[in-house]
Amino acid sequence: MRGRTHLCRLAPAPLARAHQWLAFYEGFWTTRLDVLDQLLREEDARPTPAAEGDA
Repeated sequence: MRGRTHLCRLAPAPLARAHQWLAFYEGFWTTRLDVLDQLLREEDARPTPAAEGDA
């Protein structure tokens, strides 16, 4: 028994443009998420003031 053969072609230029676009936003979001992570860690490290009536 023989299966069907499907020939496919790939146009690399559009994929290269998509890769460049994704790489830009990867750097963009990585930087911002790193900053957010640092801010949240600093906030978690701060002592919380005692609420009124906790004494």
